[in-house]
Amino acid sequence: MKFSRRFSALVIIIFGSSSAPAKIIHVPRDYATIQAGIDAAASGDTVLVAPGVYSGQIKLETKSITLSSWFLIAGRGEYISQTILDGADSTVVKVRHAVGPATAIIGFTIRNGRDGINPRGKFHALYNHIFNCGDGIDYERGSGGLCRYNLIEKNKGEGLDLDNDVNVVIEDNIIRNNGEDGIEIQLQDYTGPRLPYVIRRNLIYGNGQDGIQLVGHCSPTNRIFYIERNLIYDNAFSGLGCMDSGNTRETYEGASLVEPIYLINNTFAGNNYGITGGDNMVALNNLIFGTKMTAMKNVDGHSISAYSNFWLNGVDFDNCNQDQATIWREPPLLDENYKITPGSACLDRGTAFFVWNGDTVLNLPPGSFAGSAPDIGTVEQNLAYPLIELNLSSEAMPGAVKLNWQTNNAANSLGFEIHRSRGGIQLAKSAFVENSGDAATFSAHRYLDDDLLPGTYYYRLKQIDRDGRISLSKVLQVELSAPAVYGLLPNYPNPFKGKTSIEYHLPTAGFVSLKIYSFLGQEIRTLADGERPEGFHHRLSWDGRDAAGRKVASGVYFCELTAGNFRAVRRLMVLP
Repeated sequence: MKFSRRFSALVIIIFGSSSAPAKIIHVPRDYATIQAGIDAAASGDTVLVAPGVYSGQIKLETKSITLSSWFLIAGRGEYISQTILDGADSTVVKVRHAVGPATAIIGFTIRNGRDGINPRGKFHALYNHIFNCGDGIDYERGSGGLCRYNLIEKNKGEGLDLDNDVNVVIEDNIIRNNGEDGIEIQLQDYTGPRLPYVIRRNLIYGNGQDGIQLVGHCSPTNRIFYIERNLIYDNAFSGLGCMDSGNTRETYEGASLVEPIYLINNTFAGNNYGITGGDNMVALNNLIFGTKMTAMKNVDGHSISAYSNFWLNGVDFDNCNQDQATIWREPPLLDENYKITPGSACLDRGTAFFVWNGDTVLNLPPGSFAGSAPDIGTVEQNLAYPLIELNLSSEAMPGAVKLNWQTNNAANSLGFEIHRSRGGIQLAKSAFVENSGDAATFSAHRYLDDDLLPGTYYYRLKQIDRDGRISLSKVLQVELSAPAVYGLLPNYPNPFKGKTSIEYHLPTAGFVSLKIYSFLGQEIRTLADGERPEGFHHRLSWDGRDAAGRKVASGVYFCELTAGNFRAVRRLMVLP
């Protein structure tokens, strides 16, 4: 991670927030233990902890102090990994309700606790790595504050667990690979002033249940949720799941929670379900793709989904309110970091202004987005690369695509990255072609992309010049069909000594068996025995050995392919 700008702002916040005299207490130089340093500190002081492993529970009880590793003064990420608070199976850090709201815990590795941090008062959690605990941070009644720039991973329960009235801002964190939910929020009875929850710019992925789970408790509460610009992907259950009656085990019921939920500019990808539930949700400028089951379920009542793109989901909507005029189903064309690229259907397709049920939900000033309108998805892109005309063309072949293009500024070009996507989700670099031209000629190039499965492919070229400038071609779409019939091709070479290659074609996916037999019909070797996708150019090799790894005698052998009702046999000759 790069910390320079964030670190400068952090120093200003911590050391520039008060004119009152404050001191720095060093551990272990001034006090042997962290708890002794905390007990000796006064409100406004900083307890600065040197690298090392510190075991046992730490309590912040009545004062507003900063507890930090050397990361606070140096801004170097290694101090986070070198300064370890180990709970030894008890809660690592307890923050009591009487602490001041300026209390901060900064720059530690927090591990092996019943919980990583258990706050009952408001505090700042900044730049910590919390793992192998019960819950990463277990927020209790009356707690909250700021949770920012933390890595919260591999905890047994939730990454963040919020119970009762928690006033919190959760932003710019990585919350991944936790055993249960990434973020779980319990909506117990609350009738005080409107209580906001802000969840913004987080990466939430790989969690064992939901990315975010909201759990109702039967009666409405005075809460509101702002869920903005998060990337929520590859969670085992729902990206955002709404439950009821205190149930925390996801059932995909899509509960009718009445609390307002503003779901703006998020990307949901590869979750089992995308968004389930919500009777008062406004979902705008979201990208939802690759959902295994249903992208949006039971988002009904007073809810609306608009200005969003859905792609390659099992089902897009089930019992949802949607503005069909502003719901698109087009390839998003993302890069490997889930950012949109030129030619994406998500570019400039969102809305900056939206009113729903008499409330202005969204009103973005023109300077807050790069193009004519906001982009759909997590990141607003300022795509400054020029589009160039390279006379890019393609030819679909059995199991392959041949690309041809020309450029007239060959002398300045280093070469071309070929970006490819199957299905239109992510355009990723698949090859690099060096420039072969010179200043006096047009430079003609070709590239064969082979061993491809049937489907829809998208290609784009990225020209890289010697002076570092980058240009992009338009996106080219190519359809590759499956073979019309089954086929077992002659092996090559044949006769052979050493290895031979065997190729077959499948018009449909299914179970395939490919075996080698002796001239007398004895089974020698099984090369394939399982499910295979449809397509050309399924290739296997045989090294002239039997199932036990012994070299076979020279002579005639047979290769048998069985797929569905299809059977074919080819004759092979092994040389001495």
